[in-house]
Amino acid sequence: MRRSYAKQRDKNEPEIVIWLEARGCSVTRIEHGPARSDIGVPDLLVGYRGHTLLVEVKMPPGPRGGTKHHHAELNEDQRTWHDAWRGEKPVIVRTVADVERLLAAMAAPLTLDEVKNALEAGGKERAIAEQRAGMRGRYR
Repeated sequence: MRRSYAKQRDKNEPEIVIWLEARGCSVTRIEHGPARSDIGVPDLLVGYRGHTLLVEVKMPPGPRGGTKHHHAELNEDQRTWHDAWRGEKPVIVRTVADVERLLAAMAAPLTLDEVKNALEAGGKERAIAEQRAGMRGRYR
């Protein structure tokens, strides 16, 4: 049986939305109502350079960020929705730096999957994607 989670906006979402809009993105905050059909749906619909992204905002882990049980990870309903979604999978961002890397990578000739992998992966995959995007060392 799935649990119902009260939808709260992550505290870092306004800063991320302002940053996206300042860089020329169209941003729509997806409002979550009482309908069961919208449980697990990502937070933002973002348009950038002809691409449309579903964006899930999460707090970064740490003493003032999210914890495993509070905003840092996808909850059960979100995992279920992400797994069932037949379109492009949502991108999870935690900081403005994540969004900056996402937009820089999207401006480079990479596939959307390569961009998402670069954001989600550490180490080798990110280094390869950053190198291809001409970003090496720029955001570290």
